Amino acid sequence: MAGVDPNSPEAVTAYLTQLWQDVLRVSEVRPEDDFFALGGDSMQLVRMLVTVSSELGRELDSDLFFQRPSIATLVRIVTEG
Repeated sequence: MAGVDPNSPEAVTAYLTQLWQDVLRVSEVRPEDDFFALGGDSMQLVRMLVTVSSELGRELDSDLFFQRPSIATLVRIVTEG
């Protein structure tokens, strides 16, 4: 999903929702859903964070994400970047 504006919470939310659906092979993801409760594991998490960082050009603080592993948390990390 090229061309995502990392400063737009709406664009980042849409991007991350699609990415999580693809990575976790689920049909629906809400911003407050927990990555691990949806079946994610640490290897998927690492791959996803690397993808997000490289696609959006932002360094991500994985410690913050581990405290609350949700799209909403990642959106805050990326947009406040």
